[in-house]
Amino acid sequence: MNLQSISSFVYRKACDDFLGLQPEILEAQAKLKQLRKEQKANVDVIKQHMVENDVKNLDVGGYEFAREEVSRCSFTEKNLE
Repeated sequence: MNLQSISSFVYRKACDDFLGLQPEILEAQAKLKQLRKEQKANVDVIKQHMVENDVKNLDVGGYEFAREEVSRCSFTEKNLE
């Protein structure tokens, strides 16, 4: 987009529209943050169920949950000596 071809009226309107939408966007972000927090509790319960029942893959209404066991071993110079 060539900024030199934009009139000052169009630029000011875009700035005003941008600032006008910001409160609505911030409100939506705050609501989404709360919903994600609530959803995390549900996901934790689902994952705990999977661990307790030794379930590797689980489909919940089209959402796929998978868990994999990972073995980790740390190597440091001190360990290798």
